[in-house]
Amino acid sequence: MKHIPIFQDLLDSAPDEIKDLIERSKTVRQTLEYHPELWVYTHVIIVFKRAFQTQDMDLVMAAFFHDLGKVECTKPHQTRPNCWPAHGHEFVSCRLLTEYRPWVVQQGASFNNVYFIVENHMRMNIFNQMRKSKQEKLSKHPCFEKLKLFSRMDDMLNDF
Repeated sequence: MKHIPIFQDLLDSAPDEIKDLIERSKTVRQTLEYHPELWVYTHVIIVFKRAFQTQDMDLVMAAFFHDLGKVECTKPHQTRPNCWPAHGHEFVSCRLLTEYRPWVVQQGASFNNVYFIVENHMRMNIFNQMRKSKQEKLSKHPCFEKLKLFSRMDDMLNDF
């Protein structure tokens, strides 16, 4: 069984840009309606701890990367106070994941699985409203069960 690093060990070995984004995430707000933990950094730590419990490196790396894009994408809503949308953050997170693919693989994760989870983690919020054909396409992916589990880890309004 491969050793799964704790958050600090993974952060210590991370490329400098990732370290910087993690640090900057400490000051990026989230909408309290969905994120009572408020800060992106706090959210990432919670999801990471949940993923760590599984001892699955794909889920651990997805937790580490999934919301890094919020550092670039989060903006205050123009009309709703205390609302901080981060539209498209998953695509920025996937770009970062792709850029640092060798490091991700070096950590023992499957790049393709982690990419699938990060790319689709927001889609799971609307899975039941999707057309059946889209649901079937997503659910036929070999990593769909991991995506469903990750979606539960990522949900701050329910206990994991």
